[in-house]
Amino acid sequence: IDGPTLKSFIEQRKIPLQEVVSIGEQLFAALAELHSFGAIHRDVKAANIMLSSHSEATVRIKLVDLGIVSVETDDRFTVASVFLGSKHSAPLEQLTGEEVDERTDIYGAGTVLYHCIQRVPMYHGAGPEGAIVRKMLSAPEQRPPGSGAPDSAKWRLADFVNRCISVEPGKRPQTASECLLELQRITQLLRASPKEN
Repeated sequence: IDGPTLKSFIEQRKIPLQEVVSIGEQLFAALAELHSFGAIHRDVKAANIMLSSHSEATVRIKLVDLGIVSVETDDRFTVASVFLGSKHSAPLEQLTGEEVDERTDIYGAGTVLYHCIQRVPMYHGAGPEGAIVRKMLSAPEQRPPGSGAPDSAKWRLADFVNRCISVEPGKRPQTASECLLELQRITQLLRASPKEN
């Protein structure tokens, strides 16, 4: 893939709302496919997403770096005491060595959308893993809803991202397919109200 990483793309320009939603749809479609094989990526972040093409009309992405992918048959993934992944995109259960599942990747994808909107990674400047864990437990990062009514695309996207990055796995959407459907509904709202972008 010749394109830049999504991380470097974010650093160069503000991404319109419709592109953020499109990136999310493609990312959750890739995760749904990966999860259908019983595999967990465990390191979903903007630096592990490549732009395969970009034009004014569309952004095409590819999820890469499957080096720490785990499969359910691998003794329930990895030894619990070994942290693999990136601290800014890892959920609490991964940072503390607990069992991971599909919701771990949902959290990671939520951090990607947060990064696209805020233009900085979650817990930026918070310090090492232990400091991030403390912040997660005391004052977890959230995406401000911004302006707009609760039925607007902008508000719905902020709510969706906040659920994906919930510290508690049970409060996150439970499957990548469920996430994809939610983002498709937000796309329909954006098409109905193009000024929101």
